[in-house]
Parts: sequence; structure tokens; C-alpha cells
Amino acid sequence: CGFGGTFAVNEEAVSCMMGLDRLHDHEQAGTDVLTANDMSCLMHLQGLILRQKKPLRVMHIAQILAGRQPQGSELRGG
Repeated sequence: CGFGGTFAVNEEAVSCMMGLDRLHDHEQAGTDVLTANDMSCLMHLQGLILRQKKPLRVMHIAQILAGRQPQGSELRGG
């Protein structure tokens, strides 16, 4: 995802580009909800989604397994 803890601080531009590349891949695949098991990645990607005003949503895999649905703008960019 490009976050990698202090990597995102020390190499902010590279971190953002890695995340944006990941988002581009998901957009090209027609993804509505992006999921992962790493909250750091989800927070990083959600921040990029919000700044880019993209229509993607992010959810932790545990939320999906628990049957939870994304709520409004709770986890949505734009």
C-alpha cells in the first residue's frame, strides 16, 4: 500500500505514489470497496481517496466477514 510506518514519513512522496498506484489498479478493475487486514494500509489509502475525491470505499476484512455494510460517507472518498 505504500505506508510502511516510518517509511511514509521519511519517503512521503514515494509512499503517496505507491498508494496512488494501488488505487489506480483498483479503479481499473472496477472496485467499489477496497479491503485489507492492515489498518495502517487502510488509513493510508483512505487518506489518499479523500484527498483525490475518489468514489472508492475502504473496509477492514473483519467488517466484511461480520456482515457489515459501508455506511454513507463513513468510509467513502469524496
